[in-house]
Amino acid sequence: MTQEDLENNVKDMIDFKNPANGQSLWPAYSALYDKKLTAENLAITHMQSLVFSGAPLRANDSFVYENKTHLEKEQTAMIKEFILEYKKEFLADNTKEAIGFDAQMFSFVTFLDEILILLFIDMGFILCALLFVFVYFSYHLGSKFLAMIGISIIFFSFPLSAVIVQGAGRVSYFGTL
Repeated sequence: MTQEDLENNVKDMIDFKNPANGQSLWPAYSALYDKKLTAENLAITHMQSLVFSGAPLRANDSFVYENKTHLEKEQTAMIKEFILEYKKEFLADNTKEAIGFDAQMFSFVTFLDEILILLFIDMGFILCALLFVFVYFSYHLGSKFLAMIGISIIFFSFPLSAVIVQGAGRVSYFGTL
């Protein structure tokens, strides 16, 4: 497919009218594209693609699912494995320099796993910071007991600061800066 063929396909998609009522179908799909995309201006700065994994997977024609949740865990595990493998292959071959744009893949199936990975990385940073503070306090104070007391004071200050900010200050948002 040449660049001209691609541009003609996009123009046809924008200009297409539903044969039944003559209305344009573009408003239904335009939310996935840049607001400035028209048949005259085909420059896209961002775009979304949605890929849905549909009905239950079938192993063979004789197998029938009992209900909607029958073998849900097995199917979710198989879909998760497929998504992770696809992401790995896609991101290895398609860098921003190679394809000309930055592709970000998202899946509700793997969302919790990705958040947990980020949380474990952050927990590693927290543990490293705690270890550093403990070693620093121990070195300068000359006592591991006093170093532990210092770290305890730091930890016990968080709930107190939450009470002051949310209770006395009436600030409902209390998160990271």
